[in-house]
Amino acid sequence: MSDNTQPTNPRPNDSSGSPRAPEAGTDDPKRVGYGQPPVEHQFKKGEPTRNPWGRGGKPGKSRKLIKPRSVGDDFTGELIKAIVMDEAYRPVDVREGGKRMTMPSVRAIVRGQVVAGLKGNRLAAKIVMETVKAIETERCEEHTQYLRDIEKYKRNAKQMIARARLRGEPEPEMVPHPDDLIKSDSTGVVVIAGPINHREKVIWDKHQERRDLAQQEVSFCAGEYRKAKTPNAKARWLDFWLYAQEAFDLENDNLPVRYRRKLEDRSTAEGATRPGSKKIIAWPE
Repeated sequence: MSDNTQPTNPRPNDSSGSPRAPEAGTDDPKRVGYGQPPVEHQFKKGEPTRNPWGRGGKPGKSRKLIKPRSVGDDFTGELIKAIVMDEAYRPVDVREGGKRMTMPSVRAIVRGQVVAGLKGNRLAAKIVMETVKAIETERCEEHTQYLRDIEKYKRNAKQMIARARLRGEPEPEMVPHPDDLIKSDSTGVVVIAGPINHREKVIWDKHQERRDLAQQEVSFCAGEYRKAKTPNAKARWLDFWLYAQEAFDLENDNLPVRYRRKLEDRSTAEGATRPGSKKIIAWPE
């Protein structure tokens, strides 16, 4: 090799001495080398990237989310969680006492642990008892916090109502109303004896409107009955009277105590309804 012969360099250097790629359009398109892969392996314009998990595009351009193709691609674990829940509640056939029944897989597992504990398996019995204890403790804490929240709500609502009355202002519309929250001393359960939201309040208001209209009908029919001169007229107005009275009791008896009203001009004729005779819903007294 002579001194004038220069070695072939597939990566020409620029003036700074660092390698640079060959300029586009200056080399043979069929040439293969650094920065110039074979034509059949080059990216085509508009073709999506072959590495969906690679670096994102330019700022401002949105990227389509690619769903995990396998458990290994599920970096958040949501796919695994879904699989576990599907399997936990997948129906399975089990035999118990000679009978075949279908139940969720998780129930079958728990039942198997309970049966094993009853048969003397101390580990199974311990697991079941500790699980039950943990669940009962959690429920007790949640119920205690629920009662505290109810008491706090009632206290704040009553204070707002008291301030409005003191100022001579209309009472604020509280839904649910604090007086509608009734706690049973024996069970500790809180019953909402009234509407729980404004949508329900609209329905409750309609029931009370129908009850009040029935009261007007009762008073009108009672007056016409007393003014009637002939037996036929009295019998006709009595039928109307009893019908309106039954409509009143049907609405009024199925409201909580706080919403009930006393019927004026109540008839005591044979076949007439009595207070409470149309009760279907049992509200706490």
